[in-house]
Amino acid sequence: MVTERRGRYKNIHTRYNIIGASLCIVALVPLFLSVIFDENNVLLLVAMLSAGFVIAGCGVNLFTRTGIIWGSYEKLLQEGDYTKSKKKNKSYY
Repeated sequence: MVTERRGRYKNIHTRYNIIGASLCIVALVPLFLSVIFDENNVLLLVAMLSAGFVIAGCGVNLFTRTGIIWGSYEKLLQEGDYTKSKKKNKSYY
């Protein structure tokens, strides 16, 4: 059942990662635009910097949400970093 759900979620996980990465890259655009239009307007610079932080925050939110769900699937299926051999060799100190 978990394998089936993970298979259905794989496309969503990939899409959220692509959108999150794109948002983190696009977050710099408002700052660049504000410098191009009027670099002496401090209020515009601060507003665009804030807009960039909001855009980057949305991208990080997507990374976090999909990463938690994907990680839970890996834990349940004991795959990736959660295989028995990796857990056996892992040092906690």
